[in-house]
Amino acid sequence: MIRSFATLFILTCMGLCNALQAQHSLETSTFRLSLDENGAIAELTDIQNNVNYAAAEPAYLVGIKTGGSILDPVGFKAGGEQLSYLFPEGLRVDLKVQNKGNYLRLEIVEISSQQNIDAILWGPIKTNIGETIGEFVGVVRNQSYAIGIQALNVKTTGGALVNDEGKVPPRGSAALVQEYGSSLQAFCIDRTRPQSIEVWNGFGNTAVVANPDFGIPGSAIAIFGIEEKDALQLIGQIEEKEGLPHILIEGEWVKSSPLAGRPYIISNFGESTVDMMLDFTEKVGFYSLYQSHPFSTWGHFDLIPSLFPNGREGMKACVEKARERNIRMGVHTLTNFITTNDPFVSPLPHPGLATYAGTMIMADLGVSDTEIPIQDTTYYHKLTTLQTVRIGDELIRFSGISGEPPFKLLNCTRGAFGTRAAPHAKGDAIARLIDHPYKTFYPNMDLQNEMIDKLADFFNETGVSHMDFDGHEGAYSTGYGDASKDYFALRFLEGVDHMVVNGTSQSSHFYWHLNTYMNWGEPWYGGMRESQNEIRFNNQATLERNYQPNMLGWFWYQAGTSLEEMEWMLARAAGWNAGYALVVNPIAIEKNPYTGEVIKAIRTWEEAKHRKIFNESQ
Repeated sequence: MIRSFATLFILTCMGLCNALQAQHSLETSTFRLSLDENGAIAELTDIQNNVNYAAAEPAYLVGIKTGGSILDPVGFKAGGEQLSYLFPEGLRVDLKVQNKGNYLRLEIVEISSQQNIDAILWGPIKTNIGETIGEFVGVVRNQSYAIGIQALNVKTTGGALVNDEGKVPPRGSAALVQEYGSSLQAFCIDRTRPQSIEVWNGFGNTAVVANPDFGIPGSAIAIFGIEEKDALQLIGQIEEKEGLPHILIEGEWVKSSPLAGRPYIISNFGESTVDMMLDFTEKVGFYSLYQSHPFSTWGHFDLIPSLFPNGREGMKACVEKARERNIRMGVHTLTNFITTNDPFVSPLPHPGLATYAGTMIMADLGVSDTEIPIQDTTYYHKLTTLQTVRIGDELIRFSGISGEPPFKLLNCTRGAFGTRAAPHAKGDAIARLIDHPYKTFYPNMDLQNEMIDKLADFFNETGVSHMDFDGHEGAYSTGYGDASKDYFALRFLEGVDHMVVNGTSQSSHFYWHLNTYMNWGEPWYGGMRESQNEIRFNNQATLERNYQPNMLGWFWYQAGTSLEEMEWMLARAAGWNAGYALVVNPIAIEKNPYTGEVIKAIRTWEEAKHRKIFNESQ
């Protein structure tokens, strides 16, 4: 009996030792990530307190998308810094894992078949933490510990892969609330081959250009676990070590600087009224004067002559006046929207205008024909604002499509937007242009790069140093999903020779590193107490979850705005310690009888906020 117990004890110890040997552990100074013999995540452990935050759910470091299906690994090998995950049909993904002291760096170094793997999925890494979920920063935390994921290059998108283009929900999905707690995830889509996919919720059969820089090898992430209070600082260290954008304001990292969330002025001023607006900006003590609509074209970014008769030299003079008062100057545009009067459209449309619903014409066309028979009517029944197709170098508008075969585009306006009507032969390619209700078109990825460079040139020529990536979702026209949004901001900010304070209309994981603030809430739908205030107030929790400065959106100071209304807004800004944008046009300053009192009220509330005199209950 004693011998039997001894044998059982020895066998049990051997089994335990084999199980421990089968696990592959990756450790930092504060965090242990352990994989079992199948490569599944077994531990996400806070080493100091010996708490395992791994959810009791199957989870792997990587998965793949192939042939429209997402697959988990079926085999696993580990040796040194290399991990190999095996998938059905002989597919393999090799990772290099490096311990960077306080985080783990994981990179795809090789895949077995570029042609057969459409995308790599990082995670989902499943945790039992459910308290605070930073959906776009990619950090989940409770009161004592935080676990995070960071995409380390622009082709790696933080979020869940739920469509072919890699479009992520507007508020992000790098971290998601789950029944078991939370998940952390990212992905990288192979974009080295031209594609034809649906983009942006309904633009089907969109032509997506290839880019050799957006392949799967080289996709990389950081994973970390650390005390909750140190998580933000660690992300800053990751930025510096990994060569990610690390933006400074007056020498301090933007994510920890109180200067990121300051209020600013938005105004439709020009060369003749800039002095009045600079006076007002200086009197209220704000740091930036932002021109609300300076451009006559989006694409080439020509200024409106009535506002800036001296063009870019006139804008540069305004910037220099602002700089003398230690005030920034900003301009507004809609990220990659292209106006129909821009040279990218008229008179010779650029080949990079984004198109979808590609098919062919089914008859020869003369220059005066107003009905166009087409082969495939898919995606032609939906009405859009501009209703425009392209055949060669001609843009054509149409009113609809016939209800019976042979299907034809009806009531066509030939040579639209200043292009030239031309004859076309049966079999020629035809496609719709992606458009927006603002009566604008969009670029593919190649043309978008040209737009970015032209916008950067404007900033370099004039010295403008403040902009919002409003309409950031327009980058989905390229078919590159959130990678396109991130790349637009990255390429632009790298192309400008000075620091540019920037906001956005949409969150995204990689762009978080580039962004100064996020200022949601529009003023056009009522008074200060009515216009989108529920959205504004609910946004504050989102911003706080994601280490962003509190911002309350845009508020409109008009000729009839009362002092009481202004103080209502200022009190709420103080309550959240939040910045905001105040829309003030020159005519309102002159006509509102309370302007002097409003200036005093703003300075008083902002000073109180700066001194932090309000307690939590207030």
